[in-house]
Amino acid sequence: MLKLWKLAWPVMILGGTRVAMRTADIIIVGFLGSWAAASVGLGDVWLRVILFFGIGLGAGTVARVSQGLGAGRNKQADAAMTQAILIVFIFGLLTTAIFWFFSHHLIILLGGDDVLVKHAGGYLQIVGLSAIPRLIYLVCFRGMTGSQDSITPAIIGSITTLINIFATLVLVFGLFGLPALDVAGAAWGTFIGNTLAGLSCFWLLAFSNYRLNFNFSDLKKVNESLKIIRIGIPRVLNGSVDAIGNLPLNAILLWFGTEAVAAYQIAFRVQMLAMMPNWGIAEAAGAYSGYHLGGDDPHQAAAQGWEAVKLSLLVSGPVALGLVLLRHPIAFLFIREQPTLQIASEFITVGGLVILCFCIYHSLEGALEGAGHTAVPMLSAVAGKGTLLILAALLGGWMGMGLRAIYAAFLIGYLLRLLLVWAWYEYYRWGEHPALS
Repeated sequence: MLKLWKLAWPVMILGGTRVAMRTADIIIVGFLGSWAAASVGLGDVWLRVILFFGIGLGAGTVARVSQGLGAGRNKQADAAMTQAILIVFIFGLLTTAIFWFFSHHLIILLGGDDVLVKHAGGYLQIVGLSAIPRLIYLVCFRGMTGSQDSITPAIIGSITTLINIFATLVLVFGLFGLPALDVAGAAWGTFIGNTLAGLSCFWLLAFSNYRLNFNFSDLKKVNESLKIIRIGIPRVLNGSVDAIGNLPLNAILLWFGTEAVAAYQIAFRVQMLAMMPNWGIAEAAGAYSGYHLGGDDPHQAAAQGWEAVKLSLLVSGPVALGLVLLRHPIAFLFIREQPTLQIASEFITVGGLVILCFCIYHSLEGALEGAGHTAVPMLSAVAGKGTLLILAALLGGWMGMGLRAIYAAFLIGYLLRLLLVWAWYEYYRWGEHPALS
């Protein structure tokens, strides 16, 4: 457990500062009104496509890097890192173009009114310009963690995130004589932070004497790229299930008004911040799982998941309890308008309960990623999110049971996701069959 903690804590700090930045965006623009908080939230629905693609390809990267280093194949690790950067660069170009030309149309698909379409569309358009450096940072972060160095990417990410928060504060309110840009100021702050983080990681891998390298000669090793994609695509789909699933979820919440959307976005930020310790622990479990499999020790690889579960519950359990007990003052930090304040506090309570399911699910998923087994977590995410949406629409909307039915749908969806992954992890000898080792 101590070994996991040593690799996990820098990732926790990085994740905490990153989510703190997204949370700070909501707090800062929340002073402008519920419309501004909802605008940033709806824009982020589409921006999570970038996030989950980077995390997904990172799953393939961490598996190939950690297994390669565990087996003493350093050239495999370098080739994997290089090909991962190439893949996300190409995807980033496509994403930037889509967000630039179709951002407002994408917000219309979510059912936003004219005010939300204008401001959320502009936010999405600006932040989309930083898609390439954001994706580069995400895969570099996972690859570097796979090489058992989580401190360096954590330092880069934390510093650039603090710059992001400062820039957002200055640009939203027009401090130091600059014009007040409102929601667009939050977008430009995010653009600055994303760009600095991506460029810093690329420079480190390409032009310094780091343990993992970007080699231009490895750009032609397409076979390695295909292996990363084969492992990563199910993880991309896993994340995309959440990102795409949030589209109809936000549409369902709009049945209850803009206040419900703003409240959910606030609670979502709080929940993500509270989940950060588990993200770091799962990253460490994946890195060590892959390393042990590379060294032909499947039993130690499998043990990493359960060690991660124990550590995650030890850290996140008190956090979940704190959310439930302090739901009202936490919500008040973000918004002061009713009924948004009350709905946000209720969503935060649900989030505290969801965290306990997520801790177990994501810890086991992290160990599976180190082995390259990403399909079952993806299928469990589909089942869980699908159940959530069906119950929310059927009970909350069609049968008129209101927001409490939606809260119940969240709990049932996450519990189902957990049970499916637990069954696979416990009863299938996945450690004896690593993917593409």
